[in-house]
Amino acid sequence: MDVSGPKITIAIPYDQPGVSYRRTETMTGFNVFVATYLARQLGYSSSQISWVEATGANQDQLFSQEKVDLIVGARQGQGDPAKREFAGPYASSSQRILVRTSDKDRYRSLASLAGKTVCLPQGELRSDLVSQLGRQGTTVVSQATYSPCMTALYSGSADAVLGSQLVLAAYSRAAGRRLTTVTGPSLAEESYGVALPAGDRRLARLVDSSLVSMVKDPSFAQAVKTYERFAGMTVKKASVQEIQDTDLRFEADSRSPQVYGQDEDKEGKAGK
Repeated sequence: MDVSGPKITIAIPYDQPGVSYRRTETMTGFNVFVATYLARQLGYSSSQISWVEATGANQDQLFSQEKVDLIVGARQGQGDPAKREFAGPYASSSQRILVRTSDKDRYRSLASLAGKTVCLPQGELRSDLVSQLGRQGTTVVSQATYSPCMTALYSGSADAVLGSQLVLAAYSRAAGRRLTTVTGPSLAEESYGVALPAGDRRLARLVDSSLVSMVKDPSFAQAVKTYERFAGMTVKKASVQEIQDTDLRFEADSRSPQVYGQDEDKEGKAGK
């Protein structure tokens, strides 16, 4: 159904069960809640959101081509920092290894994957870890998203998938425990936040303000619990102070987040 009025374009991954997942025209998951909450705080209803698929590899292109207003579920360190602002974080996770449960005692670390084949969704693993895999003789197969990597792991053409624990834990639970994430020290820590076009400090500040409201809202705690029940893991929620520390980087703006969607003179695409 066509809805008149302004739109906000939000990019989000489409193939991460429990986190952000698209089935036909329905979007579900923890990060979908975040995106919808932010849109509402910025003055848009859920029907005014135009969804675009984000991957670890296409985020800079989405901004350079001015196709999106926000990317929800972005990680600090992803993409070119000259092409984006980062608001948040609102949660943190770790980077881990997902293997077939029958192999959980064979592959316990990056070093144990020497000479093996791993699948990586592009842009999802820290670059120094990718370099380490190459140095130790691990065959690295890159895919645009997580789904082809899961297929490779099931079929045996890959020995492991590396990526965010938030995503891998949900895939493991959905697989009925045929897959498991390797326990022990994480490969790296990462922060989930919102990426915005470079230079749009005003929108970044509004998003940070909205994130502060969100982490205080009981509905956010409920969304977190829903994900935790689905994935069987605990989400590390960001504190108000962590968000405010990031917010100090942005220029002050006195206008309320609630009027952003109705401001015809604002910069950027939102509301056009």
